[in-house]
Amino acid sequence: MDFKDSEYFDVEFEGEDFTDIEVSKISFYNCHFKKCNFKETVFNKCLFDSTDFESCNFALSKLPESSFKECEFSSCNLKAVNWSEARWPSILVVSQINFFECDLSHSTFMGVSLKEAIFLDCKLHNTDFRDANMSRSKLNRCDLSGALFNNTELEGASFLESVEYDINFHENNIKQAEFSLPEAIALLRHLDIVLKE
Repeated sequence: MDFKDSEYFDVEFEGEDFTDIEVSKISFYNCHFKKCNFKETVFNKCLFDSTDFESCNFALSKLPESSFKECEFSSCNLKAVNWSEARWPSILVVSQINFFECDLSHSTFMGVSLKEAIFLDCKLHNTDFRDANMSRSKLNRCDLSGALFNNTELEGASFLESVEYDINFHENNIKQAEFSLPEAIALLRHLDIVLKE
């Protein structure tokens, strides 16, 4: 399927196949995508405003200069997506995207502002958060095995019930961030100490 119009308002797309196509300069307002396939699709300079995605496949898709405003992804495959190539406002009060039960493994948010973003019940294996601003964000009940944090702003962030994270507090600001025991013991591995039972 191809998009025929340059703007879509209040449209529901379900079960559509947009695999390996390029979508350029199209705006979506208050739309809903369900069980759509965007694998390897290129979204070039597109706008998604108040648009939701449910059970969609975005694996290996590209987002050059595309913008997101108040968007939500639930139960989506978002593997290996480079979110840092999307267009983000230079001044951002809160994040414009939230994720629920999504697989974002091998994706990158490097340098992206994700203030107050929500990642709930997500798989974040080897996801790159370096240089991102994630202050007051919630990464709860997530699997962060191999996720990268360096020069990441994590003040007030929540990692409650998340597992497998490796965050060096010498290289990241974790002031007032929330962690659950026993997983929080992993934060001590960056201290020059020996733990004994």
